[in-house]
Amino acid sequence: MANWVFPGSTTLNKGVEPVTLWWMPFIVYGIFILCAELSYRKLLKEVSTKGVSQEIIEELPTGMQA
Repeated sequence: MANWVFPGSTTLNKGVEPVTLWWMPFIVYGIFILCAELSYRKLLKEVSTKGVSQEIIEELPTGMQA
């Protein structure tokens, strides 16, 4: 399609084909789900051990910035 839009242009990167990267979104989504699960477990453990208090609520946004 690029040759149709830009006649006479040369293709620079012929080694990477989009068809060979079909697995990449699944891996990225898996990493996202893993990070979400780990964060959830850490927060659940912190709330269950220390209880819900004003200090915990104030610590959460500061902990996310680090």
